[in-house]
Amino acid sequence: MADDRLPPAVRTLIGAGVKLARSTMSGRVAFAHAHAVVDPAAVPAPIRARVTSELDEAAAAVEPLSAKAVAKALKDAWGRDHGKVVDGLDPAQPLAVTPGAQTHRARLDGEEVVVKVLRPGLRESIRSDLGLLETLAAPARAAFPAVDTGAVIREVRERILDELDLEHEASTQRTVSRALRSNATISVPAPVTELCEEGVLVTAYVPGPTLAGGMPADADAGAITAAVLRAAIGLPRTAGIVHADLEPANVIVTGKDTVALVDLGASRRVDTARLDLGLDALSALRADDSAAFATAVLALGVLPDADACAKAFALLRDVGAHLLTGAAVLDADALLALGERAEAQLDGALALAMKATLDPQDLWALRMLGTLVATLARFGVEADWIALAIDAGREGC
Repeated sequence: MADDRLPPAVRTLIGAGVKLARSTMSGRVAFAHAHAVVDPAAVPAPIRARVTSELDEAAAAVEPLSAKAVAKALKDAWGRDHGKVVDGLDPAQPLAVTPGAQTHRARLDGEEVVVKVLRPGLRESIRSDLGLLETLAAPARAAFPAVDTGAVIREVRERILDELDLEHEASTQRTVSRALRSNATISVPAPVTELCEEGVLVTAYVPGPTLAGGMPADADAGAITAAVLRAAIGLPRTAGIVHADLEPANVIVTGKDTVALVDLGASRRVDTARLDLGLDALSALRADDSAAFATAVLALGVLPDADACAKAFALLRDVGAHLLTGAAVLDADALLALGERAEAQLDGALALAMKATLDPQDLWALRMLGTLVATLARFGVEADWIALAIDAGREGC
């Protein structure tokens, strides 16, 4: 996409956002997280090398914590050496290393557990970075005047601070684990709440590979991807929570057609009334019902009038194409083709964006959808994705 097709205000906002991301810890962590989600094959060729290089560099900068740092973090959280609380935890042997935390296996009362340790100093560094979000307020208001920029910035700040609080994550994980306890396909390991602190999370250990290593050879790819989609879209109905970070590393394949979800820090309570309206709009798109789409979108408050809704309906039907109406393969090629159709509609999309509002509570739902699509597209499965999404949203997990 040529930059000169974008209005000056939008170019200014993008430039300010990229500059801020490159210069802060928050941005570096976000780029490293994106590395785990973005498939280079799904990035348009003109920018693929630049994007891939930047994400690779951010991921390469993520190093394991020292054993000393892990031991100190656990002692600070528990008030005593980790060996007096759990057995078999080796601070020098992490189970997984991420931009924000590190996990270790251990035993508690004879049962295997996972101990997650937030990177020391990360919370304080990112809290400081969040103050810089205000620098984006003016260019954001200029680019998208109908959006309450202040409310959006406050929402981002609150959700990121929640994500850096592992005690909050433990509470969320307990809620979702209980909500899914009778589900035979999707599970969430229960936290050991008495050992969870702001910087430490302890949960039951779940054996099995994650999707970060690809689809296991003995798994049913169609069933696994359908389970991931149902988890993402169905959790708001079942547990009242959106899990916004269903990246491949956060999905453990526990059987031929079963999964466990981990790392629920990026979550938010959701309004099921808005969920219903969103599903109504999606159903109307699928059914080619412009009037029903307008009714749902106007009730959501996203667009101001019927004319804007009609233009958005036509644009989305064109961009979504066959992905909206039946079975389709979802892979990198499908995402590239979708991007090309979207670029062809850029002028119309920008005109609508200038009129559109954004309810801040929808931000993490949008993050979930983006991560979900990127994750599912890695496996090239053919399915009626829209029908599966509508069913999951209506029925829950």
